[in-house]
Amino acid sequence: VAPHAPEHTQSHRNKLTRASTDQTQLTARMGSKGSKGASSTKSRSRADSQKLGSQASHGADKDDRVAAHIAMVETMQKQMQQMDDKIKAISTQNEALQGEVALLRSETRLREPPPQSQTNDNVAPVSVSSPKSARLEGPSRSRLEDVIITTDQGDSVLREQVYGLSRNIGLMQNFLSIDNLRRMLKGWRLAATEEARSSAAENIRNHYVRNCTLLVSDMSGFTRITKEDGICHFLMLTKQMQAMCIPLIESFGGTLVKVEADNLFVIFSSPHLAVMASMHCQAATMKHNEGKRKNDQLLLSMSVVHGPLFHIPGVDLFGGIVPMGFQLGEDLAGKSETLVMEPVVSSCQQLDWMRELVTFEKVDPMRVGDEEKPVWRAKPDLSRFNAPAKLISMPIVNPQVNSEEPVEFLTLMEQRIRGPARAADIDERIKELYTERCTVLVIDLHFEDANRDELDGDLKLLESVISLKTEAEQMCKIHFGQPVASMQTRASAGIFALFPSSAGAFAAATDFAALCFSSDRPPTSYGRCSPSFGLAVGEVLNLGYNNAFGDAINVAFKL
Repeated sequence: VAPHAPEHTQSHRNKLTRASTDQTQLTARMGSKGSKGASSTKSRSRADSQKLGSQASHGADKDDRVAAHIAMVETMQKQMQQMDDKIKAISTQNEALQGEVALLRSETRLREPPPQSQTNDNVAPVSVSSPKSARLEGPSRSRLEDVIITTDQGDSVLREQVYGLSRNIGLMQNFLSIDNLRRMLKGWRLAATEEARSSAAENIRNHYVRNCTLLVSDMSGFTRITKEDGICHFLMLTKQMQAMCIPLIESFGGTLVKVEADNLFVIFSSPHLAVMASMHCQAATMKHNEGKRKNDQLLLSMSVVHGPLFHIPGVDLFGGIVPMGFQLGEDLAGKSETLVMEPVVSSCQQLDWMRELVTFEKVDPMRVGDEEKPVWRAKPDLSRFNAPAKLISMPIVNPQVNSEEPVEFLTLMEQRIRGPARAADIDERIKELYTERCTVLVIDLHFEDANRDELDGDLKLLESVISLKTEAEQMCKIHFGQPVASMQTRASAGIFALFPSSAGAFAAATDFAALCFSSDRPPTSYGRCSPSFGLAVGEVLNLGYNNAFGDAINVAFKL
């Protein structure tokens, strides 16, 4: 509207001016005729006098309308000027917001190494042109480049908007990814012929099955820290770990698939990239821990394995090497330790420069079923690894992370990180907003007579789990419960829900059990489901059913 408004206003003003001139001339002619009639004769009829008076009154009314139109045009001009000013202000704010987003998304940059030295001739640096396009160069460059993490201390309102945008992107990615998987599974299940069914299964595997390297990280000290300093303090440490490690991981080409509490699940294209990312994360946490008390330190247990897995982008990964990688990082790796398996070791030892940076020490094997798998400990030469020059001091902007957290919670965590003196007040505010006493129900899905060795057994398991989780969600909602999204949206064979009463949780559990064991219900394509249940009551930090934490949750999972 604004570009054409001045031209339209000027045209309208010209028309009004001509109308005013015509009215003035008309009034003058009427006045001259009245004067001439009065001098020539006094016998003009009363009707003529009344007619002239009516015309004069009509002219005055028209003058008033012209003046009103002029005033209205001037008012419109002022309003359009105000609109132009608002548009300029909005444009300025939009440019500022775009700049803020660019700064927040560019949290990692790499500095060029110094000239080649004779002591490190065979060390291959990590050359990264962007946070997500890492590659390993040959030994022509002298040393590993320093990873420098930079942050912006922007306006809190803009950061809240960025957190909200990142959260919405994560939720949208999650929905689209799961919806696409369900659509493809439905096409496979409803295929009319064996040939069409086989083709649909091959299409699903080509889309989701990958041969890659998996890195799993876990934080140590959850029980001790939550008991001594509270759950909010541990969640703050989790935010610091994510902000520190995720940019480093991405700088080596890693893709964060999901976050489970204090665990990170990341995939890489090759084993040596995952090992290098792990070593840099350990170096960064060691620098962070310098001079800090025990409950403020970040201690990572990590694992690196390589092989096939089922990857649902932005949502989940399972099957293949995933159980081994999780057990290795969660249960077997010690504090500040990285454990690896074949073929990670052989792949890294084929690179001369890698042998100088990392050595592998054989440790006790891991039992997988009836078989023992050899395990190695990756030991870096820490003098060759440069910790980040600056560590991030606020929650990271990442769709996979932010999709499980309310924006206000992230804002409070940021305030807690920046202002340790206000920790007690912020913790009280978090508890006031999110703590509630409820009953926790955890359902684990088991299958009797499972078709594990059959053709398409993996797809049958996946379809059975997704359909049963949908039915369990409906059972929970009937009894006023609500599944927690951090597990409900995964492909893992488990359901995790919160209820306002124990009676509702128990009723949902018994109804779901009755559904699974009903003689009228045929077994799933993978086999008959035999669920197990755990219930516990207590205070829970409920982040809007996106995620939840608390002792009652841990007890229910163990049960």
